[in-house]
Amino acid sequence: EEPLVRAGLEAVRACGVPQGAPGGFGACCDMQHFRGVGVPTVVLGPGELARAHTTDESVDEGELTLAVRVYRELALRFLSC
Repeated sequence: EEPLVRAGLEAVRACGVPQGAPGGFGACCDMQHFRGVGVPTVVLGPGELARAHTTDESVDEGELTLAVRVYRELALRFLSC
């Protein structure tokens, strides 16, 4: 298991976010370029993927605030590995 993935899962749990098992990401994103040169990556963010790139694309303020907490927790956990 990648340390970044482990830190991400721990951060999500620590912030009380319900989650399932980690899995693949079925859409295209910049992650592929980083993975291509050996940089560990995760896709993790607020909002509903179904609303991405639509005329109604938005993120609830509460979800954004929670994402900030998760990112902070992830950074603290990953950088202390």
